[in-house]
Amino acid sequence: MRFSRVLLVLLLLLEISDAQAHLTVSPPQIVRSNNGIGLVEVRSTALSTSYWQVRVMEWSQSGEKNVLQASDGIPISPRFFHLEPGESQVIRALFPKESKHYFRILIEQIPSDIEGQGVSLNFRFSLPVYLYADEPVAREVQFPPDAKCLSIDNTSDRVQQITLNFQPQDIPVILPRATMSICKKDGAKLQ
Repeated sequence: MRFSRVLLVLLLLLEISDAQAHLTVSPPQIVRSNNGIGLVEVRSTALSTSYWQVRVMEWSQSGEKNVLQASDGIPISPRFFHLEPGESQVIRALFPKESKHYFRILIEQIPSDIEGQGVSLNFRFSLPVYLYADEPVAREVQFPPDAKCLSIDNTSDRVQQITLNFQPQDIPVILPRATMSICKKDGAKLQ
């Protein structure tokens, strides 16, 4: 019984690693041009057709969380597309030139209609859209040894990527004029 569970987990892991290699996104983060246009290219290395939808979300932060709000007023093309093996698709969005809001482009896989497929994995890419080419700006923060949580303010006009003296689950990124609470998980070791 135990052997069959281990075998099943290994097979699932092989499927996941194989599936992850079937799509490349370039660039992984987007900088708006002076005219407000943001571009990203998606390329399929899959062996079969895949279907995708694209959405633009306004990006803000509250406490420890990124908050994504649907932003239907931002033109993006295409909203839906499919990729044959080896094909690529350029996605374009037109952001307001004067806006100081930050956005994320979500590229989400649409499940196929194949019946009897068992476990189905659908991927979602969340790409940040920055205002400035030098974003995110690196900022090193020393986490106090006896603290469980730390509140970090970003008073600058640039997105900051926080480097901590321990390895967090996610690398924290703090939007301008935002405060992020970062908590150390039990067992995290300070460096």
